[in-house]
Amino acid sequence: MIAYNRQLASESQAGTITTKTGLVLQGQAIDGKELRGVRAHGSPLCLVHLVQHGSGIVLGQREVPEKGNEITAMPALLAGRDLSKTVTTMDALFTQRDLSRPIIAQKGHYLMVVKENQPALYRAIALLFAHPPWLPREKEQEYSRVGVPMA
Repeated sequence: MIAYNRQLASESQAGTITTKTGLVLQGQAIDGKELRGVRAHGSPLCLVHLVQHGSGIVLGQREVPEKGNEITAMPALLAGRDLSKTVTTMDALFTQRDLSRPIIAQKGHYLMVVKENQPALYRAIALLFAHPPWLPREKEQEYSRVGVPMA
């Protein structure tokens, strides 16, 4: 059954994006969840999942170590995976430089959510978007696209 699901996942166009260069990237999300009802029978159990966008197929999961957190389980979840032609999305908890490096090393792309829980990074990004460092060619293209004449 698992091989069948993987075949469906690779053929599906749902959950993909196409870059400006025409590269098609399959979306996948990393998220952690504590299993409900487990605590009543002993220790809590939290898993980190890698789920394909569109199909919802779980591509992998790892248990969060008892004295760890979701961040510590993520490297093992991605270890050894071919991440080429994928874009991995994750929430603000995973917005860590050390977590982006393995994705890049494995030829993948990522999209991380930045919130004010990382104030310096949040301010730096806000400043970048408030005052983008346009190159002359980029500025000309951006303004001509919206119909503003260049001086």
